Amino acid sequence: MNYLINGTKYFLLTALVCFIHTGAHAANLLHHWSFDEGSGSAVADTVGNADMSVVTGSSGWTSGKVNGAFALNGSNYILSNANDQVANPSTGVAIAGWFQTTGNVDRDYIYEIEREFGMRIRNSSLQTSFNGNTSGAPRYGENVDDGLWHHFVAQNNGTTTQIYLDGQLIGSFTESLGTLTSESRPSAIGARYSGARPMLAIFDDFRYYDAVLTLSEIEALAQISNRPPVAVNDSYSDAQNTLLMIAAPGVLGNDTELDGDSLTASLVAGVGVGNGTLNLSSDGSFSYDPPTDFSGIVTFTYQAVDQDGSSNTATVTLTILDPSASLTVEEVAQIETDLGITLTAQEKLDLASLVKPQSTPAWRTSAESRIETHRKANLTVEVVDSQLNPILGATVRMELKNHAFKFGGVLTVMDLTDASNNLSDNGSTIADWERLTKALFNSVGLNNGFKPRIVGQHQYLPNFLTWASNNNLPVRGHLLIWPGTGDVDDMDVPGAVSGVDYGRHLTESTSSAFATKNVRGAVETYKASARTQADKDALKAVVDSEIVEWASQWDVFEWDVINETLSNRLLMDILGYDQMAHWFHLAKQNMPNPETTLFINEFQLPSARFTGTVYETRKATYFSRIDQLLTPPAPLDPSGTQVLPAPVDGVGFQSRFRFLDGYDPAVVYNRLEEFATRYPTLELIGTEFELKDDYNWLTGDLIQAYDEVTRAQVTEEVLTTYFSHDQVTGMNAWDVFNDQPDGTDTAYTRSMFYYGDGPGGVDGPIVKLNALVWYYLHRIRYHSDVNDTTEANGQTILRGFKGEHLLTVTYDGNDYVSTQTVLADGSIQVQLNDVSVTSTEKTLEHWPFDDVVSTELSAATNVSGSAAFLGSAGTLLTDGNGALVASQDASKTSGGTFLGSSAITIGSRSTGVYELEFVLNTVHLTGGDASGASIGVGLNDSANGGDLFRVRINKTGAGLALNTFFDSGAGNAYTGLHTFNSIYELTDPLKVRVVVDLDDNTADIYMTEGMGAETLEGQVALRSDAVWDQLSFVAVNNSTDWGVSDVVEMDYLKITKLEVDNYDLWETRTNWGGETLTARTDDPDGDQLVNLLEFALGGDPVVDDAITLLPIVVGTATPQLQFTLGVDSTELNFRLQHSEDLSDWSTLPETVVHGESGETVQVPLLQGAFDTLFSRLAVSED
Repeated sequence: MNYLINGTKYFLLTALVCFIHTGAHAANLLHHWSFDEGSGSAVADTVGNADMSVVTGSSGWTSGKVNGAFALNGSNYILSNANDQVANPSTGVAIAGWFQTTGNVDRDYIYEIEREFGMRIRNSSLQTSFNGNTSGAPRYGENVDDGLWHHFVAQNNGTTTQIYLDGQLIGSFTESLGTLTSESRPSAIGARYSGARPMLAIFDDFRYYDAVLTLSEIEALAQISNRPPVAVNDSYSDAQNTLLMIAAPGVLGNDTELDGDSLTASLVAGVGVGNGTLNLSSDGSFSYDPPTDFSGIVTFTYQAVDQDGSSNTATVTLTILDPSASLTVEEVAQIETDLGITLTAQEKLDLASLVKPQSTPAWRTSAESRIETHRKANLTVEVVDSQLNPILGATVRMELKNHAFKFGGVLTVMDLTDASNNLSDNGSTIADWERLTKALFNSVGLNNGFKPRIVGQHQYLPNFLTWASNNNLPVRGHLLIWPGTGDVDDMDVPGAVSGVDYGRHLTESTSSAFATKNVRGAVETYKASARTQADKDALKAVVDSEIVEWASQWDVFEWDVINETLSNRLLMDILGYDQMAHWFHLAKQNMPNPETTLFINEFQLPSARFTGTVYETRKATYFSRIDQLLTPPAPLDPSGTQVLPAPVDGVGFQSRFRFLDGYDPAVVYNRLEEFATRYPTLELIGTEFELKDDYNWLTGDLIQAYDEVTRAQVTEEVLTTYFSHDQVTGMNAWDVFNDQPDGTDTAYTRSMFYYGDGPGGVDGPIVKLNALVWYYLHRIRYHSDVNDTTEANGQTILRGFKGEHLLTVTYDGNDYVSTQTVLADGSIQVQLNDVSVTSTEKTLEHWPFDDVVSTELSAATNVSGSAAFLGSAGTLLTDGNGALVASQDASKTSGGTFLGSSAITIGSRSTGVYELEFVLNTVHLTGGDASGASIGVGLNDSANGGDLFRVRINKTGAGLALNTFFDSGAGNAYTGLHTFNSIYELTDPLKVRVVVDLDDNTADIYMTEGMGAETLEGQVALRSDAVWDQLSFVAVNNSTDWGVSDVVEMDYLKITKLEVDNYDLWETRTNWGGETLTARTDDPDGDQLVNLLEFALGGDPVVDDAITLLPIVVGTATPQLQFTLGVDSTELNFRLQHSEDLSDWSTLPETVVHGESGETVQVPLLQGAFDTLFSRLAVSED
């Protein structure tokens, strides 16, 4: 007989023995502890005289499987009131009862009768003995500590012991029946007779018989005879305005009936009035005719019925797809091209219903929100020309080519060359295998190839690694050490077989050119030794050398260093649990690539049963293993060296889903979050994802089969959930290619592809629905291909999934292509070296604060203009590292530092669009009063004596806030824009950018946190008579509002003119009337004003208007040059120059002219004792 454990097939060597009751008397019930008291400490024997009592606390009375029960808390237990009260059997005995574990129960006892008859839980299995050898007895069963109710029967007929669990025989072995008269001892339930090894569990209905029970008697006690069926939910999809017809067995196809009875389907509730017509037949087939043009989801419920009763109520979900929710033509074409298949109509419907769900439960809404937040990043792209001028109107496209998240596939190494003929024997080819692998996955691993003990596959590894590298597929390694099942106790059981009872998964005597160690042999040598420290050291040397040998040969990006430590503990039990950290150090020191990340790996955690307590138990143990890596325990040898914390990078979860009762994606996420919270610096990864059919581990009988829609649905939900968690770095599908089941064994239905049907069948590869779902999520739903056009500053912000992108800038018909890796918000500059444009913005004032340390703000260098802040401010000083630091002014208890400026470089302005920008590197305002401290910059109107506009960061009771302050003409006005709730310290740079439009009298305030996207926080109105001519710098930094250690660091302050006009733009918009002389120095109208001057003075280049443009006005005092500006003086340079000889125009001082477009300016001519003076207006571009 064979059975499966964790995907590996083993053979049960001990025969199961069935008792034949020939001449044996029927079993008599001698003792019965029903646990129906409900209160007090007494536990009565309702049949015999072996009354018991609860020792240490009696508050655990509760309901059970048969009326009442008692819950033990792990410290109390139930003990007989005297010794020798349980009857001594003569020829046979049977003990039966119910238990439900409620915590970690390894090695704890279910009962012990006078030290001779006992049962305990060990490694989630049962051990029992009727001859005083419970701890050395064989182990039977699986996951008996899962927190669910289980019924046991342990019995012995004098020569053989049997164990039944939940009505099924799970084990038997030869054992003579002991006697209860050899010692005078009490008996206990939930502990040993001495009170040792108490169990966290609920107990009910314990019975003691004087002979073995029949199977029918056992089934009756276990409440499994005449069992009703179990119904499972179903899902179907169809197109709009189409009759859905489902043939038998239909909804009954995935339901279970354990008694072999026939099933019928019984409708409980239909689809509802107005939702179409449903006809459900008793054989499970049904038809559904939706209303005309209906789309959406409808449900009906049914029960599966057999002769023993009705099942639970199951829900059938019918998804009628709206055409807009169907797969697009482009999506179908992409899937079919990449996978090399043709989708059937039903596959299109099923896939669309799964990947474009028409209902959005709360878990999905939360997941997609997290994905948008954590899986995407902003890339600010600045496109500039050869002179670093920003380029307006360039198109920027950012297309994802390779996700940072690893959508991994676990393969069979021989398939690359078809060495096992899996492909060719089933109608598939190597090209098929390569195409599908590269389409679905962006990383790969191997199911057995990287296991040191699977020596027959090692020869294929070098070629596989070369192929993967050539195809840009990073390879993860599984595994370095599998520490062996069992422990020293298991190893020392008389007759224990190496590799069966203990030490499975260790390397053996067989070797390859790459793996030469024999750890299991070294364990056997240690077992037979005196077990001195020297013997342990010899075993340790073999283990260490295997890890060094294996880790040093393979260049992989990830290693599962240790696998399944919850059930594979042998090496740690011998050598000490500090060795786990030591193994990580060996891996780190010997791997070829120092960037390889190292993981511990375990099964049944996020995917553990969703009912009972098995998850909590396994989680607590896994926590302890990881903690032992991070804080290694002391070595077993007192003279040994303490191991340093392990260089562990992440936590692996195999993620094999097998139990769907109570399954909920929200619970899966919460389980991931528990590990993320406990280990915030470690990566999380799904290493072996699949949805397995559920089989009885001993008999191989099918318990629950999952249909392909369910398997694909769970794939979509689990992959979405893992992808949504910011600490999860990858998910690996375990069974990618497999044989198609032949109808008698469905163990491989969990795979994504079948090789094919084999000779005479359908040629492979056969692509399954779960593979289509995986592909769609990886390559379509979570794929980004975005584009935008640069604005006047040459910038655009693109948001896409994190990973490697193809960045294409298109300008003037040319493409500029580069590769860009985006793993976080960031920015890049793309320079087009063959492009030259005229800038549409101009920096007017710029303080980079690169001055020497302790330079006051008033003395800080303005590298672009002439404006300067006025007054002394010893609390506004440069730090010598490129920042201005504002600190507390201890001399003031109110107010602060208020500095105005000299006139701005360009004079006063009432029109135009301007940008005020500054970056605060750090804001630390945790001291002082709860509110009041602030720092900000403003634009001033000196004629009106106040702020035209001021933007600032200030401290409020609710947290730091961004707001504005300005003089509205009727009093001060404040506008709140953004609050950093309960945050008084910003460590990421905060950029504030304000676009002031003096034409529309508005100010738009933008904010950028760190490398995040810029956001518009709001718009405020300015006075209609606004005139800007000065700046202000304000810090409310008095000792009341501003703490002693409070600081704000400003990186720079800059004022820029936006929407700057230039000759090229003017040339484009001018009506030339067919004129071809359009260059700057051309004079098509012959008025002695070249085109550049026509642009500067607002002239018409094709009309002679020189006289009206340049009059000289001579007044009674000083002659003046008067003219009207055709453009703003920020867009061209206007200078009045002078000469005495029409040759030298540089000796005499010139006058720089400032003004707004349309403004008439009068510039005094130079006065002095000149015989002759010539003056001219010079106009130039930057």
